Amino acid sequence: MSSGHIYVVPDVKDAVAAGDASSLKSVKLNTPSFEWPNNIEVIPHDVFGERAIVVPDGFLVPTKKQGGVYIVRMDPTDITKTVETKKITAKKHSFFYHMGYWVDLNGDGRKDFITARSNAKAGEGELLWLEHPADGLDSDEPWVEHVLGNIADVSIQAVEMSQYSGEIVVFAA
Repeated sequence: MSSGHIYVVPDVKDAVAAGDASSLKSVKLNTPSFEWPNNIEVIPHDVFGERAIVVPDGFLVPTKKQGGVYIVRMDPTDITKTVETKKITAKKHSFFYHMGYWVDLNGDGRKDFITARSNAKAGEGELLWLEHPADGLDSDEPWVEHVLGNIADVSIQAVEMSQYSGEIVVFAA
């Protein structure tokens, strides 16, 4: 029930190729403590032009509901080191965050983040669009939040439907 942390295990491919994973070591990343990190993912390079991961946080476990969405900027040459951690969501009491997708929702050429956030109350989960600001990670303010409806609690899937002229469709549970 303690705070959550992020770890990385480098050189997995080399260890598997050598047939010996006994030398692999995890490295705790130098980030602030998280409530309960959830579904950490590498951010595609075309989003910020640098190495980064996204950490949706604060997942339902009792007392773990003050979440947010964080971007962890990684050292460009050393995957075991971080440069900075930025929270891109505003504080919303008793909400936690799940997975998300990077997609340009408003056609401005910058990939936004679409995610689900929940307070574990039926019908109150939100499908949330976080609008990528022009100054990206250099912004000191949370990203503009757009609630697209009370239709998502946990999992979402955002897809671009090429057969429909690039229409973006989100499936939500």
